Amino acid sequence: RGRSDKQDRQAVMARAQRERDERQRQRRQHLATLSLQAAGRARAQLRVLRAQLREMFDATAAGLSEAAEQTHSARLAAFAQSVTRLARWLCFFHDARVDQARRRWLLELLLESCARTEPDCNAAITACSSTEGAASWYMQCSSLVRLCLPLLVDVPAATAGGPSAARLPHDPGTLALELRVALVLTGPPALAGADQLACHAAHLSRLARSQLHAAVAGWLHLLLPPSEAPLSQAATAPVAALLSLSSRVLGAMPQSASPAAAAASATFAAAAFAA
Repeated sequence: RGRSDKQDRQAVMARAQRERDERQRQRRQHLATLSLQAAGRARAQLRVLRAQLREMFDATAAGLSEAAEQTHSARLAAFAQSVTRLARWLCFFHDARVDQARRRWLLELLLESCARTEPDCNAAITACSSTEGAASWYMQCSSLVRLCLPLLVDVPAATAGGPSAARLPHDPGTLALELRVALVLTGPPALAGADQLACHAAHLSRLARSQLHAAVAGWLHLLLPPSEAPLSQAATAPVAALLSLSSRVLGAMPQSASPAAAAASATFAAAAFAA
């Protein structure tokens, strides 16, 4: 009788364990289902939000085109007031497959605006007129540079020249639009106030911690010839610009934060000078 009772208890315990395991499996399955449903809803909401922001971007761009019917300076002044918002939208919804025209439109106007000396037409000066504006401007500058990293070199143009012993001078006009924008947005701040300098330093520090140097190294691997072969004429300007881009970002890193920063910066600077 005692042996039978023991077997009965073991059977009951085994059945209870199986039931607990089944309930746990059902809970895990339920949580997984909820997670998948939440992910699906999030993707759908994100798709809707991106579409809405594209519409807002296009509407703002159309408004700037209407301003262009007055004067070109009026268009740039209106753009300078809107560029931070436009950059934020573009970086959020950007898809290289469908947003190439939007990206080029924004970057071309940004280059033109940053080259102007009139404060009202210069996007950087307009945005940095306040501490909050400077912080927002350089945050969007960081996002735009990261957006440009996969597009820093126009590969067909860079490789079409073939091997050549000649080395051309650095001509910004031969660079891809995205590389020219990256150089402008990592250059000296438009204003020399303490707030602007601090925001600019934080901007370069963000880029140093991002994939900027990996992207530059990848492009250099593509452009630089093997062994002692001469650099092609078409690749000279992009190589020099890429080295300059990494050098200025490395140079902004505190040596205490990265002991190798000074040596790496010197190496990039020397290579840029040689190129």
